[in-house]
Amino acid sequence: MKKIILTVATFVLSMTLHAQQSIGKFTMSFTDSEFSVEATEPKDGEYKLYIDMFSLDKSVKAGGITVKSKDVPALIALLQDVKAKYTEWEKLAQENGVAELDKEIPTTNRPKCGGFFRYGDWKFDYSVTLSPRFFKTPDNTLALVHTGKMIASDNQYIDASDFVFAFKGVDEIDELISLLDPQKVIDFYSKKTDTEDLFN
Repeated sequence: MKKIILTVATFVLSMTLHAQQSIGKFTMSFTDSEFSVEATEPKDGEYKLYIDMFSLDKSVKAGGITVKSKDVPALIALLQDVKAKYTEWEKLAQENGVAELDKEIPTTNRPKCGGFFRYGDWKFDYSVTLSPRFFKTPDNTLALVHTGKMIASDNQYIDASDFVFAFKGVDEIDELISLLDPQKVIDFYSKKTDTEDLFN
């Protein structure tokens, strides 16, 4: 019984210590994994998202980008540009028998992002620029959105080479876009508050 109580107490404490909580998950079928979008509790209408990405650095297994609420519309606009070009270029490739292509996706939308990655402790890079690409092989057609190298703000010698969104189809892009809706964050924390109020 003591062991159960200790386990529950540890779990509650760990939940309290984390400033953000998961508001939903999205899939990137190319990686065969699920990824989380976490949000801090809104204060005066402002919050921050922590969005998991796939690591291309074998020494770093977890990481992604952070986006302040005011910069979320620019991230959505970037993903909409990626979705539009993916649809256009995939069709062009099929019509013209193009089996391989690696091309930067043009966009004027460059959201202000930070980055995070785990290298023992959590490390943060406060300036990340996302770069989208269309990548086609005979077996796959992907929309890629890269972070490029992240460098830990507290130690310039600790870095992660790259993280990526790897979307295999527009449905996967739409799934992430839907989680970026500010109403998702508001609804999540409103429901959490309502539940906690039941036990006051």
